[in-house]
Amino acid sequence: SKADKTKFPPAWRYAIGLKNLLRNDERIQSSSTFYTGWSYGGASVTGVLQLNMKQPWKAVAPVEAGCQFQQIPVKQPYPILFIMGADSHYSPIPCLYLNDQLKEIGNQSEAIVIPGVSHSFSTSGDRAPANGFGAISLSGCPNNFFIIDRQGVWMRRDGSVADAKTAWSECTAPGIGGGIEDKMDLAVSYVINFFTAVNAKP
Repeated sequence: SKADKTKFPPAWRYAIGLKNLLRNDERIQSSSTFYTGWSYGGASVTGVLQLNMKQPWKAVAPVEAGCQFQQIPVKQPYPILFIMGADSHYSPIPCLYLNDQLKEIGNQSEAIVIPGVSHSFSTSGDRAPANGFGAISLSGCPNNFFIIDRQGVWMRRDGSVADAKTAWSECTAPGIGGGIEDKMDLAVSYVINFFTAVNAKP
């Protein structure tokens, strides 16, 4: 359930496992596999940005990821597109920072922030938590999020060191969700158009 978010598995590991399983399937063009996801799924996409994969994705697109805990990224051979809602309770600031870090080390990375929409890409906003919906959200600490270095040290954006327990405490906030997803089609179209354009390149 959404109340068990701290127990969710690292979904990117399953995505890589599935990608490897399909690599030898003749029905799949393994050189043109993409990875995208929304919310928890989007955060799972960002989980691969610190990996050096032997069989990389063609492109990835984290959508409304929330980047409050981010690993040091590495240079990737594929393009990256972040999609975010300007009025989301997941502030775009942490993912915009990550996008800048990716570009700084030579990645082809870009970000689209859709104005006037929430986490659910609703122009009327998300509804407040109710009946345990989204009881926990990793959407706090938008301006002083955490960066985990290659030695596993947790450091706030301002440079101060902490630990994982402190990070969870500082960055956990009430979850919000729902709403009329009237701009979800727009968000999806950005991802599809991005993947289509990447796939068309030799």
